Amino acid sequence: MLESRGLTQRVGQPTHRDDNILDLLVEVDGSNITTNVRVVDHFLVLSSVNVWRPMPTLVCYSFRDFRAVDPDDYAAMLEMTNVYRSSADDIDGFCNQILSTVTAVLDTLAPLKTQTKRRGKRNSRWLSDAAVDAKQTRQQLERRWKRTGAESDRVAYRIACRAANDAINASRSSFYVQQLTEVAGDHRATWRLTKELLHSDDHPPSTSPRDAAKLCDGFCHFFKDKLEKIADTVATCLSNAPGYHQQASKRQEPRLLDELAPVTVDEVVKLVQSLLSKSSPHDFMPTTMLKSNVDVMASLIARLANMSFSSGVFLSSMKQGRVTPLLKKPGLDQSDMASYRPITNLSTMSKILEKQAMRRLRPHVMSTGSFSEFLSAYRAGDSTETALLKVINDVVTSTCDRLRTVLLSLDISAAFDTIDHNILLDRIFSDFGICGSVLGWFYHSPLGGTSTSP
Repeated sequence: MLESRGLTQRVGQPTHRDDNILDLLVEVDGSNITTNVRVVDHFLVLSSVNVWRPMPTLVCYSFRDFRAVDPDDYAAMLEMTNVYRSSADDIDGFCNQILSTVTAVLDTLAPLKTQTKRRGKRNSRWLSDAAVDAKQTRQQLERRWKRTGAESDRVAYRIACRAANDAINASRSSFYVQQLTEVAGDHRATWRLTKELLHSDDHPPSTSPRDAAKLCDGFCHFFKDKLEKIADTVATCLSNAPGYHQQASKRQEPRLLDELAPVTVDEVVKLVQSLLSKSSPHDFMPTTMLKSNVDVMASLIARLANMSFSSGVFLSSMKQGRVTPLLKKPGLDQSDMASYRPITNLSTMSKILEKQAMRRLRPHVMSTGSFSEFLSAYRAGDSTETALLKVINDVVTSTCDRLRTVLLSLDISAAFDTIDHNILLDRIFSDFGICGSVLGWFYHSPLGGTSTSP
């Protein structure tokens, strides 16, 4: 049976005092076996086993030392460039000018560096300075003990191990206690931090460029087939529905909105300062640096936003996003595309333009009368909690009035992805009066965006 599976039983000598072979050692490769030591009624089986040690995964990455950039030096150098002195007149040229100029300034103040390091197994951003020093001391004493073999060095190393473990545990506990205290009252942030705490050792395996390209093709085909199937199902149901179900509701003629109000520098400053310190791989500078240099960048962003709104053009470079596929639940089949939830990370500049547009669009939409009063999404002060309270209140009120209540709950698969963009553009014109350059801006917005996979 062992030979049929390419295995070999290496113990050929008796391992018991009655000359029986009671202990087995099964291997693929050969080993040196010794059974001449007696322990009670069995012999001690000694073997030298060849163990392959896996090589650590090396990751090559590029980075800039943004902490070394002085805001005053950055502002002085940027104000001396063409992006301030002779800006381009067209939006594409001005956007490329900002990108190239900022990159050139950063190449001077924080040159791009390349480094190769082992892929970490755990996230150690919660380590305190004391814990880092304790780990370094432990490593130094370990090396000394291996070099000398002295008992005193071994004892010192074991003491350093216990001290390092205590410092690491205390640092981790203190870090997460502080994080939980800061997000107290924010249920979403608390849940996100809890998931991080419970799954801190979950790291996706590194993917080769070939496997990444194959994964991208698989997702494209999966979602394309899924959306086509849903669209066909909806079209079939509508074609078989009675005529009165297909009649459009009568709405009053909305007030037209053909241009967006100009963006001011002060408005950009307040918006940038309110951003979360999260960055996208498509950002030409991290959000933290953008916030620290907002005084010199705000005028450029405001001019870019005004050029985009007046021309009705959303830049193609800002419609690109990096898609990260995340498993919906641990333990799902990783080869099944349906097991993933794709998360798209857009650039910070794209988010700034979208926020500026929504600030100008939302008051107009609310004033048309076409925005449902029962819709909780995209309405300030409303959320899923207020929607749930409304439903519970209606049910309780009906029960008190001795009325029957029927609750119909719909869970539409890929609801936002199945929206027909032509129908959407037609509805925002007919129902909300969006026209002119504003409608053109929506036509060129991320509705037609592209994505890349890490």
